[in-house]
Amino acid sequence: MKRMRRLLNRRNAGKSALLFLAVCFVAWCARPFSTDAEKWGEAVLLIHILGAQRIVPTHLYVADGTGMYAMQIDAGTGALFNRTGPFGAGNAPTSIVTSTDNKELFVGSSTANQGMYAFSLATPLYPTPVAGSPFDAGVSLSGLSISSKYLYATPGSSLVRAYNLNTASGALTAVSGSPFGVGCVSRIQVDPQSRFIFTNDGIANLTQSYPLNSSGGIVTGSMTQVSGFGSSMATDSEGKRLFVNVPGGSIPNMRVFDINQSTGVLTAASGSPYSLTGAAINVGQIAVDPRGRFVYILNTTSGGIFGFHMNNNSGSLTPISSNALVAVTTPTSLHITADGGYIYTATGTGTSIAGFKINNDGSLTMVTTITGVGAGNVGISSRFDVQ
Repeated sequence: MKRMRRLLNRRNAGKSALLFLAVCFVAWCARPFSTDAEKWGEAVLLIHILGAQRIVPTHLYVADGTGMYAMQIDAGTGALFNRTGPFGAGNAPTSIVTSTDNKELFVGSSTANQGMYAFSLATPLYPTPVAGSPFDAGVSLSGLSISSKYLYATPGSSLVRAYNLNTASGALTAVSGSPFGVGCVSRIQVDPQSRFIFTNDGIANLTQSYPLNSSGGIVTGSMTQVSGFGSSMATDSEGKRLFVNVPGGSIPNMRVFDINQSTGVLTAASGSPYSLTGAAINVGQIAVDPRGRFVYILNTTSGGIFGFHMNNNSGSLTPISSNALVAVTTPTSLHITADGGYIYTATGTGTSIAGFKINNDGSLTMVTTITGVGAGNVGISSRFDVQ
């Protein structure tokens, strides 16, 4: 897959490369996969490479202080249009994720006793509640993270709740043993292949790694940890590295950890940590390019998006620019579409969503702004088609 990824990023691969990839595809179809996520992730990559089909972002979803909104994405320009909503998703929803098969949308809130709202995306511009939604009513569920099989949420305390995803109906059922006690946690990140889950501990100033059992349960007795607490975490699309912001202090920074593929143990990647330069800096949400080229992070104090080139072999990062790539007023969230073509951010006090094209060198060009949505603490997600 490393050779395939290199070919993906070369626009002018010749016929011989395509012939080689066709042979690889035949072998790929016959081999076993550890998880549905691995199979789907590699299938999407092959779609990119072979050029027969392409990933096309179609809709953006925003959860803010007034509800949940849907809007269409112009795949050619990144522009947002035909906004619908708000759709009822509890009081002041703040977290939102799309299922990996693009069939459902899940929304959580840090407000007490809201539960988990689930929507069918059978009509993507008009999400409809899944039967039984909200699930776990009476529980606060803020930080969300999803894999192909499981959905995880935390009420911002010492617990993580785990759910099985019914891919036919979109309904949620509790994983055996849920909720799991994992210390003082406010953010979680599940490995794309459903092998590990990563949490933060603000009191102990730690980032923690837990293995998952075959049923999606958290093996709390096998936790490992590293120093440093982050308010945002993200993995690359292959589950090879974990990116953690470390806000506050004299030098806010971003840390990169290699993930041991067998145990989930974290070790600092080459060059980590990485500091942001300039006045009035504090680090916010992280977004990783699905194609493995770039990593972006918000500056929540003076406003702006910083970017880094990512070395897939070593995990080291190189700043795209010594300053913020673009200025954004009070940004609160960050999201990259599945094709790696566009990045969207919410401007909290400005109640708007801004969209940028991700250029080949990682620089950003503004392509759209939509107002009247994006107030307060905001979550953003999207869906795509394969055409």
